[in-house]
Amino acid sequence: MAESGLEPRLLGPHLRITNAVAGKVDFELDITKDHTNRLKIIHGGTIASMVDLGGSLAVASMGLYATGVSTDLNGEPKSSGHGETWL
Repeated sequence: MAESGLEPRLLGPHLRITNAVAGKVDFELDITKDHTNRLKIIHGGTIASMVDLGGSLAVASMGLYATGVSTDLNGEPKSSGHGETWL
């Protein structure tokens, strides 16, 4: 993440990689006020960034440095995340 532009600013020290094997990376994000919208639930942009980062980390775990560019992300929210929690 040292060379990245978005992730350190959006996710910063709140992101933890909890496990990594070839093709799969598990991580957690502490949800803070900066990750929420005006309704104080997790912002869709935060979720999209997590999905994008997760895909890139999984590709990188296979030894590939150039992970490509996301052109299409699909997701279906299951429940809202409130401040002072983690995903």
